[in-house]
Amino acid sequence: MLNHTKQYINGEWVDSTGSDTIEVENPATEEVIGKISSRTKEDVNRAVQAAKEAFPSFSKMAVDDRVKLLEDIAKEYENRKDDLIKIMTEELGTPITKSRKSIIKWGLHTLSR
Repeated sequence: MLNHTKQYINGEWVDSTGSDTIEVENPATEEVIGKISSRTKEDVNRAVQAAKEAFPSFSKMAVDDRVKLLEDIAKEYENRKDDLIKIMTEELGTPITKSRKSIIKWGLHTLSR
């Protein structure tokens, strides 16, 4: 079972300020496949603030540095594509062939352009 209780904000994994969780259900089987932390208004505000603070430096980043960043993301995406396909199939209830096509054709192809 997948349990994601942290959120990625400002370069680190942090706990939610709330304690509620949400069950993630496979719609094809109605099986609970995991739980995630519910986010609070404070969590969202913290994430928005971090994004606002990161924007000035990111917007001035050289094109070559942005390209390198996207290449690194694409490489990690490629390394984890089997996990992403499995998660997409379980969370959305899609056939694995459709998940594979979506992850590879749309996700990986878009990042690699």
